[in-house]
Amino acid sequence: MKESTSLPEHHALIDIIQRNGDHLLQVINDILDISKMELGQYELIKEDCSPAILLQEVIDVYEPQANLKGLQLLTQIQETIPETIQTDPGRLKQVLGNLLSNAVKFTDTGQIRIEIRAFTQSNFESLLQFNVADTGKGISQGNLKHIFAPFTQADNSASRQYSGTGLGLTLSQKLVQLLGGKLTVQSTVKQGSVFSVTLNVGRKISEGTETDSPLDLRDKKCLSQTSSDFTKGKISTGMKGKVLLVDDTQEIRRLFSYMLSKMGLDVTTATNGREAIEEIHEAEGLGTPYDLVLMDMQMPVMDGYEATRYLRSQNYQIPVIAITAHTLITDREKCIAAGCSDYLGKPVKFEFLSDMVFRYLPVTLRLPKYS
Repeated sequence: MKESTSLPEHHALIDIIQRNGDHLLQVINDILDISKMELGQYELIKEDCSPAILLQEVIDVYEPQANLKGLQLLTQIQETIPETIQTDPGRLKQVLGNLLSNAVKFTDTGQIRIEIRAFTQSNFESLLQFNVADTGKGISQGNLKHIFAPFTQADNSASRQYSGTGLGLTLSQKLVQLLGGKLTVQSTVKQGSVFSVTLNVGRKISEGTETDSPLDLRDKKCLSQTSSDFTKGKISTGMKGKVLLVDDTQEIRRLFSYMLSKMGLDVTTATNGREAIEEIHEAEGLGTPYDLVLMDMQMPVMDGYEATRYLRSQNYQIPVIAITAHTLITDREKCIAAGCSDYLGKPVKFEFLSDMVFRYLPVTLRLPKYS
């Protein structure tokens, strides 16, 4: 067909048809892929690719479905993302396609925001994060615990209303792990969900270019944010949300409270793990839960390890960031094993704290409002 026509618009339509056909073929192979992974027989094919172009190819597949439902697709690309990364582009597109497909499927009205951003952790690892946020049905805390299990959907009736193999998220999680990354989710019933794919790109963020070429791939709906906006804190200072700061040292509480307030956050403090648990439980009961917890790990009465383990045992999914002066790799592993979402070593610079908070706040609280 492509060779029989010279019209550019026909070529574009044929390309879309071909990409959709390739996608359907990939869905058929999901079950075989999972079986290979479990047997240790699955191989990745890594190569250099552009994350911006890769994402646009995924959007091209699902944008017609979103348009049919009257949904807005909003794209935000941080300009300091690397021009290329080394990964398996086919598998990464498969993951992002699964996430975007679910966002379109489970969102009846509103919008879907797709974000790519780069950031550096306190250990100078360079990470690239893809976020897919929707204004859909959301997922209850009970169902959230099993969301990555095979043949699972947000609720029992969903499998009758929506088509799908029930393996998309299971496969996506396994693929992201093979790519050396992490797939996480935050969700609120009747408000929407945010799925995040975080990859270690193994290079300094400064190696990314600020060329406009990736952004030229998007139409006028593309909402880009310049690197200067990030480095100057224009987004960080506009964050919203409730943060619980837990530390037994008054000076630390005052310093961190100042920095968090400067970011635009509502800060409450506690002096030990027991107080933190009581505060979190009370806020949950009042229907005003915390969006993030910053937890010192060495405290009297109840330390951060015990408090975090208790919160996880009670199925609290709130992000908990460990803050400690102990910065060995084994210390970080101990924090993660206790249930902490991430780790910051003291002393903490404002830039690192701001970046960590930005990463773990729900996207609806940390991204600008679009009209």
